[in-house]
Amino acid sequence: MKPAFSTPLLLLVAELAAVARCQPSWQQAFEPEKQYMLKQRDAITNWKAFASGNGVTGWSENSSVAFCQWTGISCSPTPLPSGEYTYFLTLACDSFPTNTDRQLCSPKAQGTLAPELAQCTSLRSLEVTNQSLAGQLPEQWGSNGSLPLLEQINLSNNALTGAIPASWGSDGSLPSLEGLDLQGNKGLCGPVPAALQGMICGPGNCTDGELPACPTAPDCGAAIGSPPWSAAAPPPPPPSSSRPSAVLGMAAQALLAGLGECPAGCKRGAIPMRAACAKSMFWVV
Repeated sequence: MKPAFSTPLLLLVAELAAVARCQPSWQQAFEPEKQYMLKQRDAITNWKAFASGNGVTGWSENSSVAFCQWTGISCSPTPLPSGEYTYFLTLACDSFPTNTDRQLCSPKAQGTLAPELAQCTSLRSLEVTNQSLAGQLPEQWGSNGSLPLLEQINLSNNALTGAIPASWGSDGSLPSLEGLDLQGNKGLCGPVPAALQGMICGPGNCTDGELPACPTAPDCGAAIGSPPWSAAAPPPPPPSSSRPSAVLGMAAQALLAGLGECPAGCKRGAIPMRAACAKSMFWVV
């Protein structure tokens, strides 16, 4: 009869059990946090190349490396006065075994920040710096009760964009936060929530604690001239006997033919805004 479990599988189970037994009890308290760190791994789109090029170990569901020994994870053996044990996440170029230059990861991490990190209850410091993470700051990080022990957030020198979510400054959000470093993210903009003022480093430096105003969308209608028709009442289509399956009104043809390049920023998806502005004159049957 074929054994129910193969020898390699039994060895793996035994190895994982041994790792668990060797961990101090305070380190085992961090085990539930693994799933959220793995969500951040999955949010890094080039994780395989990033981990291989920078000597990153652990970061796997079935890793034989204990959580506190994962590259970039540091667990404190000293509890807070309130009794909680905490750990630190540091994905910075100078923290990796193969790098000595803070600016030179090979390659840099690409992707986004994982909203699921909001569920980390023991994370005390989050530093993901000098990478190429893009997108917006997760609104979920500011949910009431999220990240209760997080004192420092350092996301400097990435490619983050948009405004700081209003939720980050709401009552009950990030209750332990003392510092927020967003330097080097030139795409960040907008007002700083009142609760975060005084603890933020802006894109340029750590002295002003401000972000530049977010750009407003261009007024494409004003840029190319207001249409002489009502969008609610487009011109009537030609007689059914003479129209093809997709016909442009003569006025729309003239408008599109006479316009030059669409003003900068006047895009809707891949369609120039001048075409979108004239869509009320399209006759489609």
